[in-house]
Order: sequence, then structure tokens, then C-alpha cells
Amino acid sequence: MSQSRQLAAIMFTDIVGYTALMGKDEKKAFALLRRNREIQKPLVKYYSGIWIKELGDGVLASFHTVTDAVFCAAAIHQACNNVEGLKLRVGIHLGEVIFENNDVFGDGVNIASRLQAMASPGSTWVSEAVYKNLVNKKEISSEFVKEEFLKNVSEPVKVYEISVREIPGYLPGDIKSYQRLARGSQTVKSKKAIYITAIIVLAGFIASYFLFFGGRFKSAPTNESSTEKSIAVLPFVNISDDPKQEYFSDGLTEELIDMFTRIPGLQVTGRTTSFAYKGKNADLRTIGKTLGVDYLLAGSVRKSGNKIRITVQLVKASNGMHLWSESFDKEMDNILEVQDQISASVRDALKVTLLNKDTYAAKRKINPEAYNDFLKGRYHYERRYSPGYNENAITWFKEAIKKDSTFSLPWAYLSMCYWRQASNAVQPEFIEAKRAALKALSLEPGSAIALVNVSVIEDGEYNFSDALKKMKTALELEPENPYVLRNACRLYSILGKHDTSVLYGKKALEKDPIQNVAMYYLARAYFFSGNDKEAANIIRKLKALPDHSANREYSEILIKENNLDEAFKEAQKEMEAALQLFEYAVFYSKSKNKTETENALQHLTENYFKQPYLVALAYAETDNPEKALDWLEKSFAVKSKELVFINAEPAFKGLSGSERFQRLIHQMKFP
Repeated sequence: MSQSRQLAAIMFTDIVGYTALMGKDEKKAFALLRRNREIQKPLVKYYSGIWIKELGDGVLASFHTVTDAVFCAAAIHQACNNVEGLKLRVGIHLGEVIFENNDVFGDGVNIASRLQAMASPGSTWVSEAVYKNLVNKKEISSEFVKEEFLKNVSEPVKVYEISVREIPGYLPGDIKSYQRLARGSQTVKSKKAIYITAIIVLAGFIASYFLFFGGRFKSAPTNESSTEKSIAVLPFVNISDDPKQEYFSDGLTEELIDMFTRIPGLQVTGRTTSFAYKGKNADLRTIGKTLGVDYLLAGSVRKSGNKIRITVQLVKASNGMHLWSESFDKEMDNILEVQDQISASVRDALKVTLLNKDTYAAKRKINPEAYNDFLKGRYHYERRYSPGYNENAITWFKEAIKKDSTFSLPWAYLSMCYWRQASNAVQPEFIEAKRAALKALSLEPGSAIALVNVSVIEDGEYNFSDALKKMKTALELEPENPYVLRNACRLYSILGKHDTSVLYGKKALEKDPIQNVAMYYLARAYFFSGNDKEAANIIRKLKALPDHSANREYSEILIKENNLDEAFKEAQKEMEAALQLFEYAVFYSKSKNKTETENALQHLTENYFKQPYLVALAYAETDNPEKALDWLEKSFAVKSKELVFINAEPAFKGLSGSERFQRLIHQMKFP
């Protein structure tokens, strides 16, 4: 089995506004493309680079050193300044690529392309790997831009903008001089070495192209080739004679949202935010502007017995223009086919490509009655905090499984329902959650939801290394899925990687700005990182929603700020008795009221001893370290779900020097 590795600086360039120009003046666009080629080819050669391929208006090149790549990019920018209408974005990444049996592994090409797509017109953006190789180059200056999650890359990438003060060599003003310059330049490498390198890198690009882009360059976006599309799926209206059929219209909407999150190049508004417009007859242009999306998908559903009629319309948000509309008259047996037809029509209309055309293959042969029961279960599942929501959801998911035990989604959602009920990993509900999660994953190994659920179960069992592996795989499969993103935020908080946690949390909230669990996880991420100001800002927004949590964290922040009156008011408003006692204990402790502090702690331990983690937290906050350790050990004995935050929780930092505390950390096997 042959295998070769190569470290290369990969450069992607792209003409700003080329697609829009192509739509207006095809002749001018082709002339600009030819001029771009005439400038870039000789300069790539002059700086010892390898011209790999043109992709539409994009160019891919490889260099032996990052210095050559950056100087080449600067020279190209300078030359383009002399051509009217020719402005480029450039992205550069240094990475290792592995070739094995005509296949390639590595994300160098992908990252360079994503950096190019993010870059501002006329600039060069590079990854941290490139930046680190340039820090001592006096001719080159850099400026940190941001840390960003890039598609199909599990870890965040630090992005820098590069400026070159002095470009080596000379830059002639006419194209013929560029060509002479290229012919006269000699590379250090022998012709044979360059030939082999070109073949390797070209093979790497071809494989990486199909692996990462899924046809990204086949159909460019409407405006600029680097611009991604965004869409919101508004709740489909139930126009059936029976109002109880609402579960079906809601379920169809939710399933379409899930499907669209799997399409590369398509930004999708999350379910909670979309459903905020349910029942509201607002102007579509206003909704599009409020949500900041390019397109809206709206529709209606009429269901009568086994017959369904679904009417769908795709609207351009900026002007309300209908791009596509269609009606489907089908039997319930064909509902999955209708979903795929809608998804395919939207993909075609927006010119985006589905990366894996077999994504939904696991759903093709589902029993339609089982699917109907699943939608009923999901209808109740999404109404969190309404009376009996979880129990009703469990009932319908079980009914779906009875009718089709090979249908993975009911198993996945059943796992979530049981996990909600369990407070520790030895309870029957937790064991049922684990069984259902593993079953869902066995039925659909490529399901991001199933992977996340197993990851959550594994961290609840303190199996953090495997939990992280599952989460990274889920992020690779569905990097835009809000459910995946907010749970990644939670897991990285547990692992103490607060910057990464915040980035995932912010991205989850960008997808679904009023999703309360996403807001709670991001608030906690800020709280754990010590950024109380941002945590408080998120919590205040969260508290404006009908269903919210994070009172405990908010109360602690207020006490830290010495805002005791407000903290006491928050404690009085607390609906959950155990949390109210906790907040009272902390408040009275900071107020130096020893009697009331002890009373609150006594009531907490006597009535809520089944929540040992909360009791441990209360003792830690009230300066009782030994009792805090006692209750932490009790939490470990029952494998409390909340104990996973032991390393992140600020209240326990004062215990970190204790031998008992360190023994707990060791027993929990944090990576």
C-alpha cells in the first residue's frame, strides 16, 4: 500500500464579482478572465510555484514555501491594479496532504478555498500555519482578522490578513513583459522534481475537490462566486379540515429544515427562529430582512386520511419575487419522495449541490404509518415545558418504532427524551437513553443527530475521549446543524476549551437566534470562561423568552457584581425550589448572614439530596470546601450528569489543590 506525504502552500485566487459580470456582459467577462490568466501564470512560475488548475474564475496553485506564495499573491494583486475591473480575493494555507492508492486525505485545499471566500476584495487572507512562517519576514506585515470555523474543518482556524511592503524582483507593466519574465526565471528544483510534484498536487486537488466541494464550482451563486446562499423555511400552514393535523404540517417543515442543513453552501435559519413566525401574516420581504436571509420557503399542507396536498413556493426575500412554486398531490406512502422533490427543486433553483446524494437513503423504505407517528412524537418533543410534552413524545416515538423498528429517527429522539428525564447515569432512564442512542447509530451510522446523542451519553458516563470523537464526526457531517453546534458548545465547555466552546455557541445562535437551549449553552460557555459581562447579556435575552433557565448563573453574576438586592429578587422569582434554596444560600453567605445561610443549606440537603452536584456547588459557593468535596464524591458515586462540568465550574477552582478533588478528576478520566 503506497503512501506519500507532501507539505505545500496552497493558494486559491478568485475574481471579485465575476459571476455578476458574466450575467451582464459575457464578452467583457471572458476578456477579464483571459487577462487574469495572462497575469497569474507567469507570476506563479516566477515565484517557483506550480499552476495546477483553473476552476471557472478561480485559480489553484501550489508553492514549496509560504514566502513564495505570499510574494506571488502580492505581485498578482499589484498587477491586477493596472486592469480595470480586475480585483481578486486570495487565500493561502500551509498543510500536509496524504496520498494513498490514488486517494488523498487532508484539508489544505479546502482551507485555502474557504480563506479565499472570506477575504475582502483586493486582499490576501492566510491561516495561522502560514502566519507563523512569516513572523520574521521584515517585508511582510500581518493583522489578525478573526478565529473562524470553516466548513468541513472540525477545529477553528485563526485568520490573518497579509500585506507585503516590498515585493522582490520587478513588476513590468505589460503582459508581454510578464511572459518574458516567466520564461527567464529558473526554479531551484530540477524539472523532474517539479514534474512529480505537479502530478502529486494535481491528484491531491482532484480528490480534495470531490471530497470537500461536491461540485462547488459547477454552479456559481447568483452574485459572486464566493457568496453562500441563505434560506429560512417558514412553518407550513395546516389548511386541513382537522386542526389536529397541525403536527403533520409542523413536522414536514422541521424535516425540510433538517434536510437543508445538510446542503453545502446553504445557510439555514434554525427551527426555533423560523417557528417564531408561525401564525403571523407578516410580509415576506420584512421577514427576510429581519432574518437576514436571501430566500424564504413557504407552503401549506392539506391532509385527509391517506391523501396529502402540499403547495410550496420559493421566494427571493429582497423583492418578494417567486422563483419556483409547485403543488404535490400524493398518498402518505410517498411523503418522503415529496420531501426529496422539494429539496431537489430548491437546490436547483438556488444552484447549490448536495454533497452526498444518498443522505436520505436510510429513510426511503420507512413505513408511512411509522413516519406519521414519528411526526406526532416530534410535535410534542418540540413543545418543551408544555404539560406532558416529554411523556407524549415518548409514547409516539415508541409507536413509530413498533411499526418500523429499522427507522432510526424515532430511536434518536427517544434517546433525547429519556436523557432529559435522567439526572444520573445509573438511572433506568439513562440506560434506556443509551440503548436508544446506540440503536439509532447502528441503523444510520452517518446520522449527525445519532452521533451527537451517543456523544452526550458517553460524556454522561465520563467517557470524554470517545464523546469528543463522535462530536467531531458529527461536525464534519453537518457543520451547519444548530443541534450539532450547540451540543459541541456544551462538550467543549465540559473539556475546559472555552474559546472553542464560545465559537460553537455563537455559531449555533447565529443559526437559530432565539433557541433557548443554544442561548443557555452559550451563556454558560461565557460564564465558565470568566466573561461574566457577555454571560449576563445572553442571560438577559434568554430571560425574555417564555421558557428559560440560567437563573443560577445570573444570580451568581449579580452577587459577584455586589448587586445583592437584584440577586435576592432573582432568587425570589426562581420557580424551581432546589435552585431557589441554592440561590438563597449563596445570597445569605455573601450577605454575611450565617444563620439564614445554614438554614438554606440544611433545607437543600434534606430535601434535595438526590441532586448531589447542586448541593456540592452550594457548599463550594458558601466556603465549605470539605462538605463540597463530600457531595462531589456522592455525585461521582451515582454518575451525576452535571458532574461533567466539574473542571469548568468557577466555584470549584478553589478546590483544585485538594488531593480529593484531583482524585475525582483522575477517576473521571478527563482527556
